[in-house]
Amino acid sequence: MQQVTDELDKQIGRQIHRRRTTLGWTQGDLAKRLQQVGLNWSQGTLSKVENGERPVRLSETSSLTSVLGVEGLELMSPHDALSSAMLRLHVEIDRLSQVIREADEERSQLDLCQQALSMLLAAAQGKQISTSQTAESLLAIAFSGIQMHEAIEITEQLGVPRDAVAKHVPLDYDTSRSLRFAAPTPRFVRACAPLVAKVLPSLAFRRQPTISTATRTTAPTAAEIALETTQGTRQSIESRDSEEPNA
Repeated sequence: MQQVTDELDKQIGRQIHRRRTTLGWTQGDLAKRLQQVGLNWSQGTLSKVENGERPVRLSETSSLTSVLGVEGLELMSPHDALSSAMLRLHVEIDRLSQVIREADEERSQLDLCQQALSMLLAAAQGKQISTSQTAESLLAIAFSGIQMHEAIEITEQLGVPRDAVAKHVPLDYDTSRSLRFAAPTPRFVRACAPLVAKVLPSLAFRRQPTISTATRTTAPTAAEIALETTQGTRQSIESRDSEEPNA
């Protein structure tokens, strides 16, 4: 990737050199014109840019293209087919890298959601489960990857009375399709957490929260709870599985 970036820097430098010589300017001439529009390049800086030894920063592009009388894309677009293909691939690789990063983050969050749901299921089946999370944070993690209608049904399935759940459902839930398929609201999670804790006595929660529930407005992020939850959940599930033959 670094080799591709270096080649692109050289390509842009060649484009600047080509445009400068077409205008009949020396490096000193271009440097002075750039300084007049606020880009403090010396002749030495310009020389390094044209030789591909220094990249053109995004903040410098506007002044450079204005003085040279070209568009930004024209400055970056190479004339030969090989460099053009390399530039296109470089842009595509950057795009895919971003997609992969976002997908990895989403997968990590969904993994945590699945683990938390597994703990709730085990506790509903009467298994003794211990978690380092508070009731609210565990429920927030469990509900972070599901939809509102699923959260309501799961809460009832865990044993919370329907009328108790209904008190915390948004008023226009029954008439709003978007609400049904949206993520559970933080208010719903906060209200249902103590109800779930009450009907799952076999699930031992941590007493004191690390993050104040008074200020928490969103589900814990993967970064906040990844290590703690992953270790705690796996240990609890392994403990549960080891006890199943005697159940």
